[in-house]
Amino acid sequence: MSRARKSPPGPLLFIHGNRIPNVIKNKFLGLTFDQKLTWSAHVDTVVSSCLQKRNIFILLTNQKFGPNIHTLTTLFKSIVRSKVDYGAIAYGGTSSTNIAKIDIVCRGILRMILGAFKSTPVDIIYADLGLEPFKKRCQWLKARYLIKLSKNPTNSTYQPAYHHIKNPKEWPPRSIPNISPMLSELAALDPNLFKTLPDYFAQRKIPPPWSSAPHKTSYFPMSKKFAQVNQSEARAKMSHALKHLPHTTIKGYTDGSVSSLSTSCAYTFPEIKEQGAWYLTPGSNILTAELHGIFKALETCYHLDPGPTQELTLTLHGSPATLAFLATKMLTGWQVT
Repeated sequence: MSRARKSPPGPLLFIHGNRIPNVIKNKFLGLTFDQKLTWSAHVDTVVSSCLQKRNIFILLTNQKFGPNIHTLTTLFKSIVRSKVDYGAIAYGGTSSTNIAKIDIVCRGILRMILGAFKSTPVDIIYADLGLEPFKKRCQWLKARYLIKLSKNPTNSTYQPAYHHIKNPKEWPPRSIPNISPMLSELAALDPNLFKTLPDYFAQRKIPPPWSSAPHKTSYFPMSKKFAQVNQSEARAKMSHALKHLPHTTIKGYTDGSVSSLSTSCAYTFPEIKEQGAWYLTPGSNILTAELHGIFKALETCYHLDPGPTQELTLTLHGSPATLAFLATKMLTGWQVT
């Protein structure tokens, strides 16, 4: 892209031996970029779209028992202004001629909504409908975006804005970024904007890979074979372990099984009367079955009313279940027996 009167020759770019052709304009994410970045092509697209939607208002305003002014204004905001607003932060710095094209189309629709004459002053039309010209609308959109951005240091565009305020740069008259003047104005009004350093990793607080898992794991003090022989003793030990849990803890039980015919998993929460069971894809191993049962149990707890629990005890069966549990990322305070 270049704003030189005589465009320089395009670069030779290739992908897998095929040259990428140079084009005068290209559409990306709904915005039409032209070769000189004047936004004329995109403005023409917006104006054409608004003219098509203008026919809707011609039809509605010419009816004897049509919608009232409030309804028509809401419709204008929904189908016309939304089209104009999209990408206005980027292309709002276009020339005054392009801005006038958008304003003329929008004002024509607003005159139809009010039933106003062509001689009616523009300021009165905007005041009666509680709207504003496109240029002022762009300023409001840019200010709102920058204020929200200043509160989110993890955003990828926070760093350029931060460095723009800390190290102001002089731009040529026709090359000033659209958002730069508004950023400077906001920084002058509120010196506390963009104070936080744009350190993404520090903000996200990603735990290092060598940190311990954020859950507690304990094991039943007898083997499965011994518990089957001494069931009364096993029940007593289990009751003793559950008795020492906080009263706010939700106790759940999960299990998975594999046979020659099917693979299944299940969970149950007796105290809250929640349970479920599923058949998995044939051929799934026991680890997958145990892990899916744990996942469904956690999903159920997450959707409990009034919200996800902070203390949960899951009782798993067998070493595959324990391995499956240790492979998951749990919330602090959850434990497995």
